Amino acid sequence: MYSFLEVSYDTIHVKLVSFWKWGVSVKDHLKLVSIEDINEEQIRDFYDDWKAHGERITPSGLRSYPDDFESFQRELALEDSGEGLKPGRVRNGTYFLLRGNSEIVGATNIRYDLTEDLEATGGHVGYGVKPSVRGRGYATYILRKALGILKQEGVERALVAVNSDNLPSEKVIKNNGGKQAESVTEPWGNIVDRYWIDLN
Repeated sequence: MYSFLEVSYDTIHVKLVSFWKWGVSVKDHLKLVSIEDINEEQIRDFYDDWKAHGERITPSGLRSYPDDFESFQRELALEDSGEGLKPGRVRNGTYFLLRGNSEIVGATNIRYDLTEDLEATGGHVGYGVKPSVRGRGYATYILRKALGILKQEGVERALVAVNSDNLPSEKVIKNNGGKQAESVTEPWGNIVDRYWIDLN
């Protein structure tokens, strides 16, 4: 269970958030935002954290380091609009989780439709939390917000896929109502567990 109370006055803004179910602290002041709401320094700090821990960034759509930040912004905005998509691509939105309105702690890529490949092993949502801040409930929070966006887009049932050896992510999916479906074994032997989440 969670609660949210926001009260606004001319000069006072009080915000109380209780996310004890996910382990997120009220002090974190979390907000999921689009690429237009972050700057180049924030995104580079986010990438540097993954690099410092020797990990590839997740979601996978962000693995190309943005040498040209303005082009990076335009590319993500076009993907979200669905204009000029490359063959095999679907309209998708990338969002970043801000902590304290300054630090990016995680990101998610939301696919508003599924191709055959996405239905097999990709799913509607990919998400990741940078290594230095894991274990604080951010992943569960990101996925919950992503599911809310899918629901607003008219998606009634969301598919989330995860490698079978990623037990923390499986827990995140189950915490968001995931019901396991048939797993898929990729040609190189990797097993992908698939979960459907009812958004109605």
